[in-house]
Amino acid sequence: MSNIERRSGNVRRKNSHKIISKYLLTGRRGLPRRKEDRQSPQVIDRYSARLLAIITGILSLSILDAFFTLILIESGAKELNPILAYFLGVSPWHFIWTKYMLTSISVIIVLLCKDFYLFKTRVKARVVFFLLPIPFIIVIPWQLGLIFLR
Repeated sequence: MSNIERRSGNVRRKNSHKIISKYLLTGRRGLPRRKEDRQSPQVIDRYSARLLAIITGILSLSILDAFFTLILIESGAKELNPILAYFLGVSPWHFIWTKYMLTSISVIIVLLCKDFYLFKTRVKARVVFFLLPIPFIIVIPWQLGLIFLR
């Protein structure tokens, strides 16, 4: 055996993430294969069913919150968020759409950054998926109480 190095020195994995690829719909990469690659954030294109359920739950809670807010607005309540209040003044559908889009964009940002460490700690950004539903879980029962007690 000879000790001749056959590698060219070019790193193929550096910029191999194409936006359009044959794996766009089916996915290919669920986890980085090498242990050292798992130490830094990696782009993956397959996500777990558990993560899909969490994201679906967050978006569903956001829509539910929007509908309950509309019911309360009819009863004389006011929207405190100035951005959503503006779109509520345009139309209820603009309000719902804006609320959904703001929540969706937030979820996408967390999804793309889920393997990054938060504020130079050992905590990864994926924990935010478990924190995002908390405001909805607090607000929706409160809204239901206001709706049924009016």
